[in-house]
Amino acid sequence: MACPLSCYCGLMCRCGCIPSPEVPSMTSGGSLARDTHRSHTVYILLLGAAETGKSTIMRQMKIIDSGGMSPASLRSYTRHVLDNVLTCVTRLIAAVHEAAVPWGTPEAAHAAHTLAVVTPTDWGLLDDDVKPALLPQDHAHLMRVLWEDTAAQECWLRANEFNLPDSTAYYLSATERLAQQPYLPTQEDVLQLRIPTRAATVYDFHDRNWTFRITDVGGQRGERRRWLRLFDEVNAIIFLAALSEYDQTWSQEEEDGMNRLELSLQLFRETLNYPGFSKTSMILFLNKTDVLQKKINRSDLSKYFPDYTGPRGDARSATDYIRNRFVTFAKTRDNFFSHETCATDTNKTRFVFAAVRESILWDNIRLFMDPFQT
Repeated sequence: MACPLSCYCGLMCRCGCIPSPEVPSMTSGGSLARDTHRSHTVYILLLGAAETGKSTIMRQMKIIDSGGMSPASLRSYTRHVLDNVLTCVTRLIAAVHEAAVPWGTPEAAHAAHTLAVVTPTDWGLLDDDVKPALLPQDHAHLMRVLWEDTAAQECWLRANEFNLPDSTAYYLSATERLAQQPYLPTQEDVLQLRIPTRAATVYDFHDRNWTFRITDVGGQRGERRRWLRLFDEVNAIIFLAALSEYDQTWSQEEEDGMNRLELSLQLFRETLNYPGFSKTSMILFLNKTDVLQKKINRSDLSKYFPDYTGPRGDARSATDYIRNRFVTFAKTRDNFFSHETCATDTNKTRFVFAAVRESILWDNIRLFMDPFQT
C-alpha cells in the first residue's frame, strides 16, 4: 500500500511510517483526511522552526508510550550519537578559531589541530562503513583536554554567537564514557541528539480507547512550505518554540540572518492565521527551559528585545515575557493552551503530555461524539 504521505516523501515511503489499512489517505486537496472508520483517532501535527526540539519531543513520547527504549533501539542510534559528538567538537574548534582566542595550553592547541582533521570515516560513521562506529580512546582524551581548556570554555559562554549545539557540554563532558567498548547509548544520549527531520515521521500513541496519531514535519525553510498545503484537517497542533533562542540568529543562507525567536513568532502567527486551522486546538510548547535557565544570567534579554523591562537575569520574568509575545497572537482563540517544557526531561514531558492529551480530548470530544458535526 502506498505511503499516505507519498506526496510529501516522494514516490516511495521514506518517512519511517508503516503503511496499514488504518492509516488515513490524502484527500484530493492534499490534506490529511479524517478516518471515518476510526472515530477515536486524534490527528496531531508537531510544528515549529528547525532545532526547537520537535524530534526530541517525538522521541520522548515514544519512550513514554513504550515504557523505555530497548537495547536494540538504543544501539541503532550509535552512529547518530557519535556523529553529533564529532559535530560538536568540530564546531567548537571553528568557534575558537573565528573568535581568535588563543588556546590556553600547548596540549589543547595540539588536540585542536589533531581533531580538526578527523572525518566521519575515521570513526566508522558512514552508512556504508563495514567497521563498527566507535570513538577512539585517544580522540576521547584529546576532546577532554580541549573541552577543559580556557579557550573552549570562553567560546562556550558565547555559544549564541557561533550557534554551537545545545548538547555540546553534555557530549564533550562524557567522551571517556562514549569511547568505552562496547558502547551502548543511554536514553539521555539519544534525547540529546540533533537529527534534522527531512521527511514526515508518523507515530501512533494509544491511551484508553483513543489513538493519537502525531506527525512530525521538518522545520527547515524548504520543509515548511509543505505544512499548510498538506494538512487542512487536523484536531490539534503542537507548536514548539525554544525559549533559549532569543539571542541566536540564523545564517543568511538558512533564514536570511533572522533572530531565531523572531522566526518562531512569525511562524506561529502564520500558523494561527491559516483558515484551515481556525477550529484546531493549538498547544504552544515553550521548550528548552533548562537552556534558558543556564544562559539568562550572562545574556541580557533586553539586548535583543528592547521592550523587555523585567529584571535582568530572571528566568521567570524572561519566560513570561516570551510567552506573552506568543499569546498576543492567540487572544481570540478559545482552544489555545501553552506549556513550558524541557524536551530532554522524561518526567516533565510525561506530565505535560498527560495534560495535553486531556485538553485535546475535551476540546475535540464534541466532534467525535457528533458524527454530523463539521
